[in-house]
Amino acid sequence: MTPKSISFDSLVKHENDFTKLLMMETGLSMSSANGEVRKSIMWFRAHLRFSLPEITVRDDSTVKIITRYTPLGVTGIITPWNAPLLLAVGKILPALITGCPVIIKPSPFSPYTALKLVELGNKFLPPGVIQVLSGDEQLGPWMVSHKNIAKISFTSSTTVGKRIAEAAAPLMKRLTLELGGNDAAIILPDVDIPTAAMQVTMGFQRMPPLLSQSKTNCNSKVKAFYEDCVKRGFRFAFGDGNIDTAVRGYFCPLTIVDNPPDDSMIVSDEPFGPIVPVQPWEDEIKVIEPANNTSTGLGASVWTRDPATADRIARQMEAGNVGHKESGLGGEFGEMGLASYLHISVLGEQVVCATADAGDFK
Repeated sequence: MTPKSISFDSLVKHENDFTKLLMMETGLSMSSANGEVRKSIMWFRAHLRFSLPEITVRDDSTVKIITRYTPLGVTGIITPWNAPLLLAVGKILPALITGCPVIIKPSPFSPYTALKLVELGNKFLPPGVIQVLSGDEQLGPWMVSHKNIAKISFTSSTTVGKRIAEAAAPLMKRLTLELGGNDAAIILPDVDIPTAAMQVTMGFQRMPPLLSQSKTNCNSKVKAFYEDCVKRGFRFAFGDGNIDTAVRGYFCPLTIVDNPPDDSMIVSDEPFGPIVPVQPWEDEIKVIEPANNTSTGLGASVWTRDPATADRIARQMEAGNVGHKESGLGGEFGEMGLASYLHISVLGEQVVCATADAGDFK
């Protein structure tokens, strides 16, 4: 049994422990917390299959050319409060698979799952390969500016991501930034609306807890979206925009805004709360244009029974995981995601003179 399989079995064995930790530190329900743990296990299993071996580009009687990959070095990982286990697994595993030691700084609002994950990892890895730092917002800038940390992988807001990019620029540090998103779901008339509505709602669990629950923590930033909708006199398909009538506590009621204009705050910005706009459309071209008219492009979805229609519309969407517009830099997941933790080098050998030359594309 390999160390990879042993550590995977250990994660599976502690499924209930991680579920309880997520419930405690994020407020998720048991089903939502266990769903995140199970998805983390699924991601772990998938990553065990990934690798980027050397590629022989040319090999004949005169020359041999090889593309090879070498680790960048120590990777700093900074994760947000939401989905703390899932995002930690999605960043730690690619780094370790590619040979990069890891220092992870979880959010101070949800540090326990990362602490537990690193505790398990240290049972199977050499000392120092994976470490965790738990603390306030001062740790992030220190990690970004540290000359011995070769790469930063960060998930959180666009505002903070821009500051990280600025701080990393003098060192030409490698970055993967998964930042804000304001994802459009384009629903075509041939779908079953109740089914599509349920699936779209489940999709919001990508940033739990949003529409997966009827209410969530309502801070001043989220509250501003409700107040703006009420002030501008928008119609509500569900709820009334009045957060004062919600259950006592720091909660926001589930609210659906009916056909707000494209320039409204609820359409153009990311509320990160359980309030969403719904806009009718008739012309395919006209619905794609506003869907793409956003400063971020983290993701998007098309809902139809016709695969050809879905493909045609999807190819026109300016969205993708991480790297579109202000939604971030780089990419994550899959074998191509491994490349962001690696130097790509080319080795060329001329058979005639029997010498080797290496060029490093960094």
